[in-house]
Amino acid sequence: MRRARRTRFDPQLDMAPLIDVVFLLLTFFVFALLLTVRLDVRDIALPRLASAQAAEPQPVILIKLAADGIVHVDNQETAWDDIADAITSAHDARPDASIILAIDADAPFGKAAQLTELVEQAGIDKLQIVALPKDGSGESAPP
Repeated sequence: MRRARRTRFDPQLDMAPLIDVVFLLLTFFVFALLLTVRLDVRDIALPRLASAQAAEPQPVILIKLAADGIVHVDNQETAWDDIADAITSAHDARPDASIILAIDADAPFGKAAQLTELVEQAGIDKLQIVALPKDGSGESAPP
């Protein structure tokens, strides 16, 4: 009696499903990266609110943004088209002055971002944003 010859089975790893999963994950992460929102954070110096102390007065240029979008540069109401010129002329008159930006809590964020961009375009690097302390006392209120 003859014995049936058995074919030897060599196990193989099929790579096609693994490659499919890898490309699926790669596609997912690429789309997730494209859909994320990139924040353009500006370098600004924020004042310390909790440990505020009286300091010797330094020259400042005060820019106020009201809730209704009206801007005051050095206590003078300024139209949006003239803000850049007003900031530049005030800074030219007092080049050692810091810019203090006082923004109303209900002011539109887009307007505040435009103001910081105008200050940055004017080449001014001393920008401070003022706020009230969390306890609600008005000690650190803008000038």
